[in-house]
Amino acid sequence: SAQDSTLVTIKAGNKVGDVLTQADIYLYPQFTTGEIIFKDGKKVIVDMNYTRLFDQMLYINHKNDTLALADEKTIKFIAILKDTFYYDNGFVRIITDNDFVKFAEKQTWIVADIRKIGTHNTPKNTVAITSLTAYTDGTDAAKSKDLILNEDIVLRKETQYYFGNAYNNFV
Repeated sequence: SAQDSTLVTIKAGNKVGDVLTQADIYLYPQFTTGEIIFKDGKKVIVDMNYTRLFDQMLYINHKNDTLALADEKTIKFIAILKDTFYYDNGFVRIITDNDFVKFAEKQTWIVADIRKIGTHNTPKNTVAITSLTAYTDGTDAAKSKDLILNEDIVLRKETQYYFGNAYNNFV
C-alpha cells in the first residue's frame, strides 16, 4: 500500500502530453545545468533533465535541440543540482550513500495495459502482454510526448529502489 499505484489512460487519438503534465514526465520543472562525468575523466556541462517516460537523460545541445544521451555506459555519473545519477541498465538517482553501499531510486511510467480499438471504436483489452521499451523513433525523445496513439494505453507510475556497491553496480 506504500507504493504509488497511479494509473493514467491515454485514449486513442490523444497525445501523451494531453494526459501527462510536464511534472509527470520530467524530474525537474525545467532543464537545469548538470555535469556529465565520463569514465575517461572527461567532463561536460550542459542543460539536462531526466524523463520518467523513457528512463532517459535528455540534454539541450548547442543548436538548442533536445536530445537523449547516447552510449550511457561511458558515463561514470551525472550531477544535477544536489542529485547524482548512475547508469546501470537505466538511470538511478542516489538517495543516500556511504563508503560501502548506495541506495537509489528510479521513477518511470510503465505500460500496464494496451487496449486495441475494436469494432464501433470500442476498446478491447489485449490478450497477450505487450512490453514496450520506447515510444519514440529515437531522434527526438522530448517530442515523443506529442505522439498521437491509435490505441488506448494505460500507464502506471512506478518507483523502484536499488542497492549499489562501490563499483556502481545496482540491484
